[in-house]
Amino acid sequence: MENTFLTNERCAKLHEVEAYIEYSFKDISNLDKALTHSSYRNHPDYVTAYRNINECLEFLGDSVLDFVISEYLYNLYSDWDEGRLSKFRSKVVCEQSLVIAARKIFLWRYILVGKGECQDENMNPSIMADAVEAIIAGVYLDGGMDAARDCIMRLLEPNIKDIISKKILRDSKTELQEMVQRMHAGPVTYSVVNKVGPQHDAVFTVKAVFEGVTIGTGSGKSKKEAEQNAASEGIEYVEKILQRRTKS
Repeated sequence: MENTFLTNERCAKLHEVEAYIEYSFKDISNLDKALTHSSYRNHPDYVTAYRNINECLEFLGDSVLDFVISEYLYNLYSDWDEGRLSKFRSKVVCEQSLVIAARKIFLWRYILVGKGECQDENMNPSIMADAVEAIIAGVYLDGGMDAARDCIMRLLEPNIKDIISKKILRDSKTELQEMVQRMHAGPVTYSVVNKVGPQHDAVFTVKAVFEGVTIGTGSGKSKKEAEQNAASEGIEYVEKILQRRTKS
């Protein structure tokens, strides 16, 4: 059956994604499916007979992604222990890493979502991350493991290099806590001080408190992201304390 639901406009957009990921689909409907979120079911343009959502592709893509990154890290760092490899892999395949990859290729422009979802660069991060996994599955089904591996590395190898150099995905909360432990001081606590915007597109502001003093404030699309940003500011505060103690 011909996929008549793919308009010329939609096909043109899908070809733009192909150019970004440097892979041409034999069956372009695999890519369309990967970029159709479940919320789109309620859209008047959704045609059940032809189009499907990306949830199953996301499930498959998650497994393919885990395998490819595990293989890559094993070949690159075969002298590392299992725990260290697992921790590094979790950073590469986490939502934040996938969202970084999605934003680099402007993926929010191409994902079909329901009318209640944000459709710009502030799109729900989980929708963008899931779409990346679905694309990976689509490439795997369309072209096999080698094609999927090449696609994954094009999307995520820059992140891997930045993670190694700690330019992105730095675990600031853990780093800050380790710093205060070395000072034999109490823990850092975090609390939400503000939340603005609708539920699906909220921005949180969190403060980090150490020994009764606010040492950092951060904002983000989730409480976790805001806490990390507050902790990053807190690290600078604690580093100044440590420098003063060293000089005295």
